[in-house]
Amino acid sequence: MWGSIWMNERERVQVFFLRMTGLRLTEALTLLNRDVDVAARSIQVRESKTPSGYRSIPIVNELNGHIVAWRSFAATLGVHGPDSPFLVTRKGTRLTPQQVETTVDRVAVRAGLGRKVTPHTLRRTFGSDLLNKGVRLEVVSKLLGHSSTAVTERCYARLQDETIRDEMLKALIA
Repeated sequence: MWGSIWMNERERVQVFFLRMTGLRLTEALTLLNRDVDVAARSIQVRESKTPSGYRSIPIVNELNGHIVAWRSFAATLGVHGPDSPFLVTRKGTRLTPQQVETTVDRVAVRAGLGRKVTPHTLRRTFGSDLLNKGVRLEVVSKLLGHSSTAVTERCYARLQDETIRDEMLKALIA
């Protein structure tokens, strides 16, 4: 859905980065370029609201291309450096939460979604999608930086009927 609509580089990196990492908005905004290691395919979250939030997030192939394109674009603006914010304005300052919230909402409207979409919506989609694809609750909890699986289960475990059916059939057939 998101890939089929037009987005500029700044919109694209914000939407895909939040959707494919599950980071909290404040975590994403505090990242420096050195925290996003394309070669190692890893994002180091060094600032979080909880101690369990300090973690390493893998960079999936689709996101990797968006990061490379973003860095190239930021370099043409002269605002890319290892100690620069990863999500940066044209002036080289860190994006604000309001700027990212506006971007996500604008892209959702352009995509024709009939409801409000926020950066946290993208985080919830990330967590629920992983659970529905069979990733263990403990793994999803760690990726989201939750202090316990109870938080993940309560807020993100929106299993689809198809997932429930498949799990039951798999267990009964085995």
